[in-house]
Amino acid sequence: MVERKQDYFRVPITMPSRMVSYLENLGIECKKSGGHKIANTMIVRCAIRLLMDLNLDISGVKSEEELESRIKDLESLLEECMAKQEMGKTTDEGWQNKKNWRKLEAGMKEAQVKSILGEPTKVIKGIKTLWYYPNFYGGYVSFDKDGGLAGWSEP
Repeated sequence: MVERKQDYFRVPITMPSRMVSYLENLGIECKKSGGHKIANTMIVRCAIRLLMDLNLDISGVKSEEELESRIKDLESLLEECMAKQEMGKTTDEGWQNKKNWRKLEAGMKEAQVKSILGEPTKVIKGIKTLWYYPNFYGGYVSFDKDGGLAGWSEP
């Protein structure tokens, strides 16, 4: 989606001076390394866009510290997945192997899916049950109310 200047709103935000200094230095570092100085507002907008794309579960969050903790947990999962990929362990194991995702068939029961993909990293139960398998792009499976595999998205 292309953002037009007339769609922007000025939003005052407050932050500690160390964060403002960090933003300034980050923008200046871009210029020092051959790019252009990046404005603080551009950096903040990019950070917000990333949070929007992550689809971060913030249900029940009551403080800035708790939100930061959830983001750090997500970062840890990403680092863990990237480390496994670097070690070469991701080619044959469970959800990391694309061939395993292609063994899935609609209607399979949870135990069958678990035997192919392994334990999910996150489970969300509701009308449908969602299992998430992390990697850089993320994969998931969904089960209908009767416990049959209804759909999936490969990482």
